Parts: sequence; C-alpha cells; structure tokens
Amino acid sequence: DIIGTLTKKCIMSNDEIQVKIMSPDKDFYQLIGPKVSILRPRSFHDKSPNSLEVIRGKLVPHVRLDETWFALEYDGIEPQCFVDVLTLLGDKSDNIPGINRVGKVRAKYLVKEFGTIEALMEAWGDGEKRDNFPSYLPKELHFQKDMILLSKQLVALDCELDIPYDLNDLTLEPEM
Repeated sequence: DIIGTLTKKCIMSNDEIQVKIMSPDKDFYQLIGPKVSILRPRSFHDKSPNSLEVIRGKLVPHVRLDETWFALEYDGIEPQCFVDVLTLLGDKSDNIPGINRVGKVRAKYLVKEFGTIEALMEAWGDGEKRDNFPSYLPKELHFQKDMILLSKQLVALDCELDIPYDLNDLTLEPEM
C-alpha cells in the first residue's frame, strides 16, 4: 500500500517522472501504466530477456515489465484489472486462495469477458450451470462469494494512504 501510494503521489506531482518499482511481487502489476514499470529481479532460473541497470552502485539484472509486456501477457486486459485476475487465480505468497480449478487462461478470459469480479458474480453468482463452461464454476462463485470479495479487497493496493513524502528522497540520480 505504501509503494502504491508513493507511486500515485509521484506521478500526480510531476508530469516528467517515470516510476520504476523493483520487486518480484505480482501485486504491483496493477500499478503498471504510461509512467510506471516494474523491474522484476531476474532469478537464476528465469529465461526472460533481461536488462542490466546500475542501481545505487550495483549492477542489477532484471526484467522490465511495462504496458506493452502487460498487454501481451494478459491479452489486452488493463493493468488495473489485474486485481480481478489475481483474485480468481489466487496468490499463495499472500494467502489468497483463488477459485478452485481456475488457472491463468480461464482467469484472463473471465476478466476480459466480464471486466470485474463483481460483474462476473452478478452474471453467474446464482450457481446455475452455463453453456460452454464447466458446471463447477458458477457453483464455486456462488458458494465462495464472501471469500472472493474479501480476497479482492486484500489484493487491491490502497493508494490513498496519508503519508508524508519528499520526491527528492524517492529519486535515484543516474550513476556517473
């Protein structure tokens, strides 16, 4: 929430600023935008194309995740809708259970089709079977409604915290 709040405050305070968040956490994907990219540290096993950047005097290999990457990876879904994708998928590292038997492909499809968890719940929350979909899905939505809505609240970053900041403290100057 703190990183989300500082990101929002920075981009609102300066038209020229580009925010780069160094983190392996998928939660930050919801912040990706024209002025915000994620630098995911590249692990030894990661086969993604990487970049090298000097950060505080150290050469750091990373993968840059930006709007173009997100559009390709998530089939044109807007980054702010990643909250809904992650709610459906679940996130073991944050104890978000997700919906049983919903993987990345189905989660992306549902969010692209309905836009939000709430719209999906309104359309399918009655538990009745739908054509072209497994019968378990509407039942899961119906019986797990409270857990799903709570999970979405937990996944969504609160970018409205009242915290003081100084833009100069958050700016990394290029290394000479």
